[in-house]
Amino acid sequence: MAEAVLTAAGRDALASMNAPRFLSSVLASELPAPLAVRTQELVTMPKVLVLFHSRSGTAALAEAVAEGAASVKFTEVELRRIEDLASAAENAGTTSRHRVLESVESLADYDGLIIGVEERDGRMVAEVRAVLDRARQLASRGSFVDKVGAAFGAGDEGASEAATNPIIASMMHLGMLIVPPGSGDAKGARALGARVAKVTEWVRHAKSHEHGHKHAH
Repeated sequence: MAEAVLTAAGRDALASMNAPRFLSSVLASELPAPLAVRTQELVTMPKVLVLFHSRSGTAALAEAVAEGAASVKFTEVELRRIEDLASAAENAGTTSRHRVLESVESLADYDGLIIGVEERDGRMVAEVRAVLDRARQLASRGSFVDKVGAAFGAGDEGASEAATNPIIASMMHLGMLIVPPGSGDAKGARALGARVAKVTEWVRHAKSHEHGHKHAH
């Protein structure tokens, strides 16, 4: 009964507060073990990262993807760019309103990962390859197993597939659950973001049930 009251009446209030981890620890300390686990999962909202590399139009699509993900209630969305590997002299004077990914290790903190890239002669760009190569080194810890992954690319359908297929293949090797890409326009990008956010929420919900059953026995 306590869980039903929390879910129906308290979820909106909890989600709007600024200290979800503090609240979850307080609530969990007052509840039986199975319900405490479910409460932890409820208060800690799904986190989705939209990560992109672009020298042309991928940034606009990345913003549309992030907008779509943020439209799904209770989803925390962050937008980051992959820093270009060009020399400092080549990058001099360039600016971006998007924050750079601080570290590849931080990818493990997210429940969903969406990577955007432009097509470059049918090959994965070196910057994205470097990120995924480092992610593979973390895979032995199970950091990405059952996390949700997706990719999107700028350009027409054929170019977009050439850019995203290697990324999706890498995500599969990491043990991620793949959401297939949609059309390569802003509408398709928003739809992709929303789908990833929804699947991420479903996976977290399933995991909360699994943890609850383990603690109950």
